Amino acid sequence: MQDSSLIQQKFTPPIQHLKVCQRSDLMAKIDTAGPLLLTQVVSPAGYGKTTFLSQYAAHVAAQDSNVTVAWFSLESSDNEENQFFRLISAAMAHLNIVSWTSLQSSNNANSQMLDNFSQDILDALIKYSRPVVFIFDDFHHIRSRRILQFVEELLSIKATGLHLLLGSRVTPNMNIGHLIVSGTALQLETSDLRFSRTQVQELLGEIMNEEDLNAFYERSEGWPVAAQLASIWYRQRPQSNYRDIVAGSSEMLNRYLEEQVFSSLADETQEIILGICFLERFSAQQVDYMLQRDNSLEILQPLFTDYALLLPINEAQFSFRFHHLFASFLQKKALQTYGSHFIRDMRLRASSWYVIQDEVLEAVNQAIKADRPEHAIELIKQGGGWQIVMTKGIGIAESLVNQFSTDIISSSVTLSLLKSYLAIKFGQLYASLEYFELARQLVEGIEPGNDLHKDVHTIDVLLSTYRSEEMSLARIKECQALIGTLQEDDYVRHATLLAFVVISFNHIGEFKKAEHYARQAITQMQLGQCQVGVNYLLIHCGLSLLYRGFLDEAKDIFTRSEDMSKQLFGLDTGLKYMSQAGMALVFYQQNQQEEASRALGSCLPVLESMDCWVELYIVCYQAAIDIALLNNNVTQAREHIERGLIVARKRRFTVLRQYLNISALKVAVLTNELPDSVLPWEGLLKQEDAIVHWSIRLTLANALCLYFYKKHFLSKACEYAEYSCQESHNIHAPFEFAYSQGLKCVCLHGQGHSEQACSTAITLLEQVHTHNLVQVLMLLPDAFEGIIGQIRNHYWHECSPMVRQLIEIYRAQKSERSAVRHQNALVLSHREFQLAELLCEGLSNKAIANQLGISENTVKFHLKKLFKKLCVNKRAQAITLLLNTGLVTQRLQ
Repeated sequence: MQDSSLIQQKFTPPIQHLKVCQRSDLMAKIDTAGPLLLTQVVSPAGYGKTTFLSQYAAHVAAQDSNVTVAWFSLESSDNEENQFFRLISAAMAHLNIVSWTSLQSSNNANSQMLDNFSQDILDALIKYSRPVVFIFDDFHHIRSRRILQFVEELLSIKATGLHLLLGSRVTPNMNIGHLIVSGTALQLETSDLRFSRTQVQELLGEIMNEEDLNAFYERSEGWPVAAQLASIWYRQRPQSNYRDIVAGSSEMLNRYLEEQVFSSLADETQEIILGICFLERFSAQQVDYMLQRDNSLEILQPLFTDYALLLPINEAQFSFRFHHLFASFLQKKALQTYGSHFIRDMRLRASSWYVIQDEVLEAVNQAIKADRPEHAIELIKQGGGWQIVMTKGIGIAESLVNQFSTDIISSSVTLSLLKSYLAIKFGQLYASLEYFELARQLVEGIEPGNDLHKDVHTIDVLLSTYRSEEMSLARIKECQALIGTLQEDDYVRHATLLAFVVISFNHIGEFKKAEHYARQAITQMQLGQCQVGVNYLLIHCGLSLLYRGFLDEAKDIFTRSEDMSKQLFGLDTGLKYMSQAGMALVFYQQNQQEEASRALGSCLPVLESMDCWVELYIVCYQAAIDIALLNNNVTQAREHIERGLIVARKRRFTVLRQYLNISALKVAVLTNELPDSVLPWEGLLKQEDAIVHWSIRLTLANALCLYFYKKHFLSKACEYAEYSCQESHNIHAPFEFAYSQGLKCVCLHGQGHSEQACSTAITLLEQVHTHNLVQVLMLLPDAFEGIIGQIRNHYWHECSPMVRQLIEIYRAQKSERSAVRHQNALVLSHREFQLAELLCEGLSNKAIANQLGISENTVKFHLKKLFKKLCVNKRAQAITLLLNTGLVTQRLQ
């Protein structure tokens, strides 16, 4: 995980090497306050907040070994939302409150996913069985409203023994009035943190007499840092007059640090600490690198053994931070002594160290603080630019770009392309296009051959991929030509361009070629060590296998993809849901409707809110709509269409909008709401290149077939059935070919060609058995049941045992679904029951209106709704159905 070593340094309270005053009084105040949700420790610097909080952490752990204590040392960079949630996630994973998968997921957080992620954290805490104490030191760094809101939500959940302690220089801006009223919040302030006379004696009694203690206490006003420094000073200079040096003011403190600490240090020690004073934490190895030394640890050691001004974070790794007051003093001293250019140079050296450690976020952060945005941009470019989204994670990429102003982003090709790709991942196509256009204009001023030109071409291809536009053989050749210009080791860019080729071939129905290039692209991504890219291409490869009817192989691929996505969840959350979508499609074709519905219900809403390419949207909506129709839930089918149209409008997905409009036609035809004319749709199908996507062509042809079948224009219906058969056969798509063959059977049967219809149906059943496509039979019109009946009566001897078994499975499932459909459909309102009874008595609309005391138009309105529920068109059909089901009789009884 990015920044893991740096983040984990924040989970350990500072280690104290000198004698400190035990704040038993403050601990008792918390312990006796009753069950607390929140304790705020608020005071200026120098009042021992960190020391007390670290003592309290040890106190809680000693009291009850069952309590989990989570410590957080916050810094200014933790106010960035993605960074904060990475910190929370890493700590909770470190303590086994959540899994390491959840830890990785925080890398992917964005403005939309942060809400989901924070809720996951809250849910995990609710489920956690042990009491948890969260201690946030230096909480004054947190100003983000979203982070503060998360802390408020944390305080509102019902978690076992949850207690938050916040150490801050200012009172946090949170809504906690209800906690104060309920007595579950406590605030310790400056007055509480001052040392008492007894505590000063505990710390200084061995080195001061009674008179000196009284004078010191009166002069310092119980200021904890004054007492601590007095102790240090006296131990070093037992004969000196400490009472006049340490007093309760920052001026006297700075005077002490200057005269009694800094001036007493060796020159090389002064040089080292002035060179690193701007770092919030550091290691001895880092100091050696920055200052070109090899003995930093040896020189720094007296600062934490004798002065307690350098606090070890992790002694095993020799990581430290300065005491905040000492750091502030040193920073002013460095600026006065060397000037701002020295600080900038040191920050750039720190940045170089973080580059070596592969800590790109920290490296960029130091370059920004050095006021060298151009250097920070170069670091991002060297790290892969837009490729960081895939190699480091969406959250890391967003944290990087968030450090730059809008003006800087708009003037940089690298940052504009990174923002463009991030916008794609967030499902914000408009924003993505805007940033891409900026980059395209900027790159015109850069000499040809620069890698930035290749980056612009690659992002252009990615945008086309997500919108499923320009998916043609000509565009594929253009992309392949661009691949030819790449260096041999430019693996990720090579694979990304190949991904466009894969999606294009899947789009136009060249599934075998799509699989071939997908496997090539997977190899390139593996060479580029980009596992996110591998995961994406596995999904594309699985789709190409699915379309060709290799369901078991596709299922294996999607299972592998989903397992891999769990490991990569922190880099790209979408992979998990795309893998689930692929698995849902396998379930759908294998007639496992419950599993398919469950998977689609889990993944589709998420995919609607984030990045997903049009191809996957189309096949997911197709499955969701078909399942809803099979369950006789027309309302849900139309809801899927409306939701999809919202996605299409928001993201300018013209291809998806085209598919969903055709799906609306299909639903209208299947529910007997036949339009007066379908000439525009027929014209669209005949136009060359008007519909590029294979699934859209077949969906429209099948809808037109059903339309003309229901209109009793059977020859026309047969034409469209034949068209679908030919198209699906040409692209080797067995599921679609089987469905088209089924429609052809129904049309032939309707024309009176029963023998030909039965012969075609037996061939169809053999194909269904071979590819395990029972779902196809469930989608066919009810008239197919009549063909099955004729086969059983007249052609049973021609059927193989497998076909006979399949026929029985079909009849059983059809009967079961018919019963469920009627049960669901016949849940009528009170008014519909009244109309149903009078309808069965043979009354006209006018007679029904007179008897019920309503208008004839109202009768027509309710009858229309009733007919729709019953899935009938005519009065006689409705009466027959109502009487056969016994519904009216039951109602009368």
